[in-house]
Amino acid sequence: MGFGMSRLQAAILFLMTMISKPAVFGSRLIGDYMKNLKSVFAYFLPSCRADQVLSQALVAPVVLELAISKVGEKEVAWGLELSQRSLAVAKSKFSYLDSFPDMEVLKSLELLMLQLLVRMSGHDADVGLSESMRAMAYKAVRMDVYFESIVQGIRETQGLWTKEILDSLDISIERQNISQLVMMLALVFDDAVKDFFEGCLAEKELLLEESLVSKRRLVEELIEGGLSMGSEVVEAFKSNLGVDPDKFYTAIIISSARAASKANKYTLRVIGELISNSSLVHLPQADGAWLWIATGTPPLKRQISNLTTSLKSAEIGIYCLGETVRGIEGFRRSHVQARALLELGKQYSVGRVLQWPTHAAMAIFIRNKELTDWFVKSTLGELASTDQKVESYRETLKSYLLSGNSLMHAAESLGIHRNTVVYRLQAVEDILGKPIKEFDFSLSCALALLDLKPRD
Repeated sequence: MGFGMSRLQAAILFLMTMISKPAVFGSRLIGDYMKNLKSVFAYFLPSCRADQVLSQALVAPVVLELAISKVGEKEVAWGLELSQRSLAVAKSKFSYLDSFPDMEVLKSLELLMLQLLVRMSGHDADVGLSESMRAMAYKAVRMDVYFESIVQGIRETQGLWTKEILDSLDISIERQNISQLVMMLALVFDDAVKDFFEGCLAEKELLLEESLVSKRRLVEELIEGGLSMGSEVVEAFKSNLGVDPDKFYTAIIISSARAASKANKYTLRVIGELISNSSLVHLPQADGAWLWIATGTPPLKRQISNLTTSLKSAEIGIYCLGETVRGIEGFRRSHVQARALLELGKQYSVGRVLQWPTHAAMAIFIRNKELTDWFVKSTLGELASTDQKVESYRETLKSYLLSGNSLMHAAESLGIHRNTVVYRLQAVEDILGKPIKEFDFSLSCALALLDLKPRD
């Protein structure tokens, strides 16, 4: 299984020996240390015998990573529920890390994902954590400090260990060498603990990647339109992706605004896994994630509004939402829309959350920048000038069109007299050479495109 797995196996063997037979080492300090270590796992793996704990702890590093990186109380709570729900599968499937139940473990994420979606859409009452689970989750917030203090305990207590340890091992050694040997044992144990957690996290990442290969292939073929929508494809969609083809899908693309660091990549992955209430999370690049929200009925406008409000406060990057469409074709169409919005968001400063159809026209236009520039110039002519007087004409025209061609509303929004609006609109028609009403839609599009500011 590679170098990482052999390190993991060695660490597990060493730690399991010490957990199952602490008396062999004859030290109350070591025994207390192992008792504390076991209590750490008890948070995540309740009702496990000591000799089972480490072999079934593949899910625990998810929570530990969240806690240690201090991403916040809610994230730790969600991570705790993820770990506990995965345990039910882990208990029955894990055999000392020889196998990994990819589909089952991935499916165990679903309730957690739905719970987060519901929270983000403002419906805590529909799906939520139980009070006992919530209490455990917030108790785990301090696990970062607890875990770090336990590891630090090795260094703090190594100088207090005595010849009692060596006597219990029936080792004859000169007193002056005791300190050196005890320090060596402490370092070996310290390394084993680190190897265990690092190995678990690396192995989980590797296995998760492998389990998603078939899903990715099917997802990519679907969104590229490479599959006909026959019965076989529908069945593959349902069985391989684990979702109902009759549901409504809202595609979301998350894109980091900057090159992702190791921490940012991990956070992006966790967000991608948590925000979707199906297992449909695809990571085509290190700085982005594709996901789909599946619902039995179309989400209410208020739910989408609450979701976008939550996303705007995030600091990851750009969020692009396609419209909600039913079925496999909807699954594809919503994603294609989100990808078009992503291109708009990467090129121009139009906000952090882009939605279809709100930004649809601009997204379609900028797919061909050369044609877009030609369209703006041919439609606006001299009205695209940066001259201050012409800019005032342009702002007046924009307000007039946005107000539904109402002179009164345009005047109110600009804070000027109605006659001034009439004068400026007449000047606009003189520049354009024809009445505004003959091509007001084209003018609206051209003005919006002219206002687009390239992203830094």
